[in-house]
Amino acid sequence: MNENQQEKLVLVDGEIMPETEAFIDVNDRGHNFGDGVFEIVPVYNGRAFALLPHMNNLFDSVIAVKIPGVYMIEELVEFHESLLAATGLKDCEIYTQVTRGSGAYALSYPEQSIPHLTMYAVPVDREALAEKRAKGVNVITVEDVRWARCDINTLNRLPEVMAPYVARMDFIIGVQAKAPHNCGVLTWNDTVYINCIRSIQEPELEYRFYRVLHRLGLPVKVESNQR
Repeated sequence: MNENQQEKLVLVDGEIMPETEAFIDVNDRGHNFGDGVFEIVPVYNGRAFALLPHMNNLFDSVIAVKIPGVYMIEELVEFHESLLAATGLKDCEIYTQVTRGSGAYALSYPEQSIPHLTMYAVPVDREALAEKRAKGVNVITVEDVRWARCDINTLNRLPEVMAPYVARMDFIIGVQAKAPHNCGVLTWNDTVYINCIRSIQEPELEYRFYRVLHRLGLPVKVESNQR
């Protein structure tokens, strides 16, 4: 089997098959909403680099977006090793994708779904990359505004999909070395969250600030970790 044939092998839900035999259900939520996660593992001389940390990261992503867990990390590691052995590729990148699986067309999570796993190896010319690193390359940097462009109907609707399942947004800030007070503000679902932190004991500044909000007629809920 030559390299061109080898790179057409893919792994679908744990089974290695020719790419021509693989298919994606038209109702797959990854296909319709971008409802899934991915991980890319570089392979050098037939060995996957930092495979276990990459799989831990993939597993964390699966948990973060609440995709049902089907495969253990150990199984994902075995899938990588099996795919490498089947393709015979020595220098490549293995792309792994896990979607929520198939379900009726709706933004909300389906009551029952079986996650869909796909993996394939992409050959990488390490010598060509080494040449580029030695000579340098021209690059263009752009701001990543994919989720901010509401005017474009992209397939990636994961923020909309997850929105009903987010109870609240919060954040942690640190004390500035040159100032006794620090404050951060964010908004989520028509609610403004204001986090204050200080390096001094007296909370007088926060009290005055919340009194102003109260006088303006704004509903305020105060939470504190002070004991």
